Amino acid sequence: MANVSHYISDVNRKFYKLLFYLIYKSQQNSQKMETKHNELYFKIAQSQSELQSCYRMRYQVYCQEKHWLSSTDFPTGFETDEYDDKAVNLIAYDEEFKSVGTLRILQGKDYNKLPFISHPGLKGKQVKYPNLSEVSRFIVTSEKNKNHILKGLLRLCYHTGKKLGIDYYAFVSEPGLIRFLGRYKYYFDPICTPAKYYGGFTLAAICDMKKTESIWKKHDHQALNFYMAEASMLTT
Repeated sequence: MANVSHYISDVNRKFYKLLFYLIYKSQQNSQKMETKHNELYFKIAQSQSELQSCYRMRYQVYCQEKHWLSSTDFPTGFETDEYDDKAVNLIAYDEEFKSVGTLRILQGKDYNKLPFISHPGLKGKQVKYPNLSEVSRFIVTSEKNKNHILKGLLRLCYHTGKKLGIDYYAFVSEPGLIRFLGRYKYYFDPICTPAKYYGGFTLAAICDMKKTESIWKKHDHQALNFYMAEASMLTT
């Protein structure tokens, strides 16, 4: 966990350096802090307020909109589970520093204890991938710049995975979303057939990040340049 903490501190240091610069510029102009209206900001959630913003967005989508989880199970308005204590949560902010998206990375040396393993389509199957982590709670709460928010979270996910030594990502979702992520050059391969799970027919899929990165280098320099660029800010 020392490497994780060091990386989180490094990413957040860059974010707050940018934030303090914006405050400094606003003070120079004797105005309240404002940012450009075509910029989004991304960071690893670390403080209690940042994490609560992630949990609140999850509650909004999973409990109030999708009804995949019962709101009565989360009377505080924060959707959390037993995995959050060791999770790395990413968060996106809009130009007014309002939280607009989140994504959770779950690590585990014994990845057979990660939640995706409980998918009915994997019953009786052996799943073995080295340095595997799971992506979950991938949420965007704003229609404005939705695609850019998705891309920004995926880019920070890529940078975070590189720092943490993640070679494979597991993801459980509807088949349509699995295919949709291919538009953002994240290539997930299904490892089971769809089954009723978590509110609908979903499947488990794996993204080989080394293979994906190789595709970028050989065939898609635009994607390579995007994902290799600084991950804390995205101009739309």
